[in-house]
Amino acid sequence: MEIIWSDMALHQLDGILDYVEEHFGASVSRKTLDDINSKVGRLLLFPESGTPDYSYSSKLLNDKVLIRHLNIGPNVVYYNIDGEIINIMVIAHYRQSTVTVVKMINRFIEHHTK
Repeated sequence: MEIIWSDMALHQLDGILDYVEEHFGASVSRKTLDDINSKVGRLLLFPESGTPDYSYSSKLLNDKVLIRHLNIGPNVVYYNIDGEIINIMVIAHYRQSTVTVVKMINRFIEHHTK
C-alpha cells in the first residue's frame, strides 16, 4: 500500500500548520504535524480504519467509491482507497460546512478522474 496526498490536501495541511504555529507556537505546530502523520501513516497497516462516510460517497460518486474519514484533533482527513493506493483527498476543520467539504472532494475527484 502507498499513501498519496493530493496537492489540495498538502496545501490545506500547510494552512493548518501555519495557523497553529501563529496562534499556539512552533512546538505545538510540530506536534500537530507529528500527530497527523502518525495517524495517517497507520492507514498503511489498517487502511479501512477510517469511518466510512456514506453521505459524501453517495452525494458525489453514486456510491461507486467509498470515502472514509479520520478524526485527528479538530481536523478531519477525508480519503479513499483505490487498489493499493490510499488517496488523501482533503483535510479540513471539523466545523467546516458540509457544502464546502463536498466542493473540496469534488475538486479532488475532477482532477483524478480525467
